[in-house]
Amino acid sequence: MLNELEDILAFVKWWKDQAKQRSFLGPMRSVPQASNISDETWKAFSDGGELQWLRNPLLLQNIALTYAKINYVKFLSEKYMDFMLNPNLLNLPLSLFLIPKLGRAMIANMEDLEISIEETIALIKENISKK
Repeated sequence: MLNELEDILAFVKWWKDQAKQRSFLGPMRSVPQASNISDETWKAFSDGGELQWLRNPLLLQNIALTYAKINYVKFLSEKYMDFMLNPNLLNLPLSLFLIPKLGRAMIANMEDLEISIEETIALIKENISKK
């Protein structure tokens, strides 16, 4: 999980840099990826005894919140790409309003996601060092 969060953090930072260097719509074509850990993977870890109970409620809360934010950014990104890649949606008058709104929401949530991932990584490392 730590490696996954570090990879996602690197992507978020790259994405933000791209957003600063390009026009408003340019970076939106890069779809932020959500967590690679699927429900099936969690079940396999659990069945294999690889997961341990977290005894730190703050860490558990941060992990859950961070993954919720990752999934929300993924949702915004998917909606944005639905509009950008579907000519029928792109030509709707409403899309002129929604596309910039979705883009701004993605940028704002990426900022928040970066902070959340950094805090969670720090808590995980702190929790590992206490063992």
